[in-house]
Amino acid sequence: MPKRRTDKSWWPTPLAHIPGMNFLVDDMVTVAELSDGAQSGSTRDVFLAMLDLDDAQHLLDGNPKFSYFPGCGLILEENEIEMEPLAIRWEAGANNYVQVPSQHFLRSFRLVPRPVDSVVFWDDLAKPQRDIVRAEMVSKYDYPNTERAAIQIRRDYLLEYADKTNRAIVALWYEWNSGPNLDANGKPYTKKDFGDFLLPGRMVGLKRDMTDRDTVIAEFWGFRPVYLPKVTQDISSTHDELPSLLWPGIKEPVSRDTYNAFELQGKLVYVQDSVLDVYEEHPETYTVHPDTGGVSYAGQWSVSYCHRCERNLIALEVKKLYEGAPGDVIRHWYKHAVPPPSKARRNVANVATRSHRIVSGLLSLGEALSELSTLSGMVSIAAKEFVGLDGDALRRTWWYHHNDIRPITRRIPIDMGKHAFLDRCEFLAKLLIEGLNERNLRRLLIGLGMLTEETNGLRTLKLLDRVLQSALVARESGLHVVENRDLIQERYREKQATLNDGEFLPSPAAFLFTLYDVRTKLAAHRGGKDEELLSFLGISGAHVASGWGKQMDVVYDLAGETLEASAQVILDAVRETKDL
Repeated sequence: MPKRRTDKSWWPTPLAHIPGMNFLVDDMVTVAELSDGAQSGSTRDVFLAMLDLDDAQHLLDGNPKFSYFPGCGLILEENEIEMEPLAIRWEAGANNYVQVPSQHFLRSFRLVPRPVDSVVFWDDLAKPQRDIVRAEMVSKYDYPNTERAAIQIRRDYLLEYADKTNRAIVALWYEWNSGPNLDANGKPYTKKDFGDFLLPGRMVGLKRDMTDRDTVIAEFWGFRPVYLPKVTQDISSTHDELPSLLWPGIKEPVSRDTYNAFELQGKLVYVQDSVLDVYEEHPETYTVHPDTGGVSYAGQWSVSYCHRCERNLIALEVKKLYEGAPGDVIRHWYKHAVPPPSKARRNVANVATRSHRIVSGLLSLGEALSELSTLSGMVSIAAKEFVGLDGDALRRTWWYHHNDIRPITRRIPIDMGKHAFLDRCEFLAKLLIEGLNERNLRRLLIGLGMLTEETNGLRTLKLLDRVLQSALVARESGLHVVENRDLIQERYREKQATLNDGEFLPSPAAFLFTLYDVRTKLAAHRGGKDEELLSFLGISGAHVASGWGKQMDVVYDLAGETLEASAQVILDAVRETKDL
């Protein structure tokens, strides 16, 4: 029979870590674990369960018998105490064990599974919130080791579940561990210390290792308190409740009861555009509207009635925020709130205006190339067949509704790092250069009088530049771009012949060549000196100690100017030809 100890705080040294273990210290709470535990070759078998408050107190104070292996609707052998394990487990054969999260919990929050390799995540798509549950569900025992399997639930969801159902969370625990035959005072254990001991809420066993007299083995069966729900918890009060928050610039807290107040009608609050990071990282889930800084999610909620101001601020009506977004979203935006600026200027360039200029410039270039192809007498080539963007389709939706456009609309922090700067250059190069159609540019040049053999060694950018050089000759000389095509090409060759090795004719597309070179030499630039990269980009006198954000602004401006100038050169040649 187990012996009783009067020292209720006693733990043998191999198990001394257990009293200090806090399940709620991390954002993700482990609700079920089968593993080696404290060290390789040991065993930890623990799961959390929900039960009524009175039953929880009885378990923790007494010594009831219980069926350790959890099942759905676990019932203790004595007292008929019912509990809901937050994970259920079964043996699958060949020393494999499978555990899955509580179906009651998953259904309560209407979570959706998302497998990633050997781990299954459950997401709350109504908010949306990702990674509410993380499940490594299969453990294999291979003596003496136990492959770790664990179910984890996000702490705020777990505690909300307990509060809403007014139940306690208790850990049902078995642990086996070995260690030196020394007690807490550094002395060997004596005969009276060995055996099985009953203490409130647990049984602890200590014995000698029969293969090593200097080692002891300790076991623990029992219960540990994890969480008691809030007293008089309102069942309607959830994590989604509209929060009461004191916004900068507003004298009184804004809450569910006050956001409709007359004095808050049209009242603006201001947040840093860093608020968008979490949404921009998941374009498959959220729609971010760069022009305004607004966000929407699948018809579930939206943050609208807002606009950008200054370089990196978003102004929004606080009343509309409370009307259109759940509590979690409101809290997130509040974290990025700042005091109202003395003068909130809306005409300051920001990432949206700069990105829009780039997209508009690229579309204009495509339209100019298309018009030139029609004028050349060859079959007309649509603008989208030159630059890879369908202007009509973008105008019917949003100008940023394209997989290659969205990455360049993401916010540009002032403290942007060098690697992030180069990543953004890569996104720009993909949009502006990869989208150019080599075949159609070559067809256009042949239509403009360029010899076929001259085009064979040229790739996309050099083909575009040759189109621009032809247009420049036509504009400067007043020659008809079609009727005088052979003469225009001859004049280009004469200009090219005057250059020394390594020299190039001035080109409105020169920056695109630089951007291309940055992309092809990314590894070298990542490890190179800052001054060399800036000089390579044509940015002089820049300081990047506080970040690369302002230099990114310069790159965007150069890209926009390049596209506009290139389109204008072609259009000038076309219009002068039409006037002849």
